[in-house]
Amino acid sequence: MLRRFVQLAALSVPFIVGSISHAAVWKVTNGWNAQWEKAFGKYINELPLDYFNHPGTPYYNIPTDCADAAYTLRVIFAAENGLPVNFYNWNGLNLSDRNTQFDSISDDTERLRKFIRLVNLNTDTGTLISETYPIAINRGSVIPGTMLLHSPKKEMKNGVNWTPPVLASNHVFYVQNVSASGLVAYISSTVPAAVRNLNVRNGYVYAPFNENSGYRAWKWPYTEGQPLESRLNGSMEQFGLANWVSAIFATKDTVVAGRKAMWAQDKAWSDVVRSRLQGKGAGREINPTEELNAVMGNINNGLNDRIKVVLEGWNAYQSRYNGRSCMSPDDYDGFSTPTRDTRIQTELAYLPAAAMRYLKSKRISPTPKQLEKFYSQYKYEVAPGTIVNLNQILSAFKGRKALSISEPEHSPLIRWGVTEYTSSKQWPCPQHAKKYLGSDNF
Repeated sequence: MLRRFVQLAALSVPFIVGSISHAAVWKVTNGWNAQWEKAFGKYINELPLDYFNHPGTPYYNIPTDCADAAYTLRVIFAAENGLPVNFYNWNGLNLSDRNTQFDSISDDTERLRKFIRLVNLNTDTGTLISETYPIAINRGSVIPGTMLLHSPKKEMKNGVNWTPPVLASNHVFYVQNVSASGLVAYISSTVPAAVRNLNVRNGYVYAPFNENSGYRAWKWPYTEGQPLESRLNGSMEQFGLANWVSAIFATKDTVVAGRKAMWAQDKAWSDVVRSRLQGKGAGREINPTEELNAVMGNINNGLNDRIKVVLEGWNAYQSRYNGRSCMSPDDYDGFSTPTRDTRIQTELAYLPAAAMRYLKSKRISPTPKQLEKFYSQYKYEVAPGTIVNLNQILSAFKGRKALSISEPEHSPLIRWGVTEYTSSKQWPCPQHAKKYLGSDNF
């Protein structure tokens, strides 16, 4: 039986959700309001990263990508607290707690899992746009349970799509925590859909791609047509911060100028957001240790995720193609890592400044030799028996070695920059070369 014990300040007595009834996926006994949103935020804030990957728990073995995780966590919280959900997919299919197609399943948890599967098969980050709305940017509205949505689209100019390939993928995070300094910690899943631990990201230098992106909150069920200004914390103000321009890179005359403008906007917008999310008193200013931990946390998460994908890709290439022929388009897309690589390159770009501030706080002069020594303490086993340190990672991702780093038909040693390809003969499938520019620093 699904039960969650939640006592809200606005309720005079604790409420206990009873068993799920037939003729619906679960019994609805409450309605969404500001207090329930705070309770949902507490649930997200306390969520263990292995929520879907811990044997013996009710939701073990649920595969997720980023949108799946967003929908699944909302559905689970709603079911366990007697709250409604009412989603629609791109074809107008209604997905609500009133669904009756699983009535024959007597087990509460199993019926809920079947409904979650139905929702995840019929939704994605695109459907999240219509299920959410933009919110004001302050500590009272950007709370755990808020979403940060990246929802790009093709930006055509002179018949050419100017959207950078590595920015073309949709993604969604949940805010898990906002520190006193305004540093936001996010959780999310990723593609392809799989049973996995959720990923953590500490801070994000980011500006909305367009008005379908940015910080957003769930619409409450059966509120279609409700004006934005009457929704909880509803506001378009984030699109007026730091002189924000939609798809700014496409407003410039050259690709290079467009990407420089995008980087400048990302930083300016993020700085304004962080200042609005800062608390009061002690801890308001980010300290060198917090900053370094955030930067290294993002680097480590990115590298560890990539280690797994690169090894999986190499094993697939050996078993399916005997390490010789070219991967199919689906396998190539599944095991190439351009988005991951660019994300890692971005995180590495923030490292020197954070490391220098940290060393100075420890009264250590941040000379090149001291930085090299500092980086050498971070080690990664990128392939069985092959360990590299952060200096080698920096060399691979910031130099020419990275040009071939995204291609899944290379060995892990080449993909990690331990060895380089020296001639076109070492490129198994030349037609895949430079499909993505892994070393193009956006």
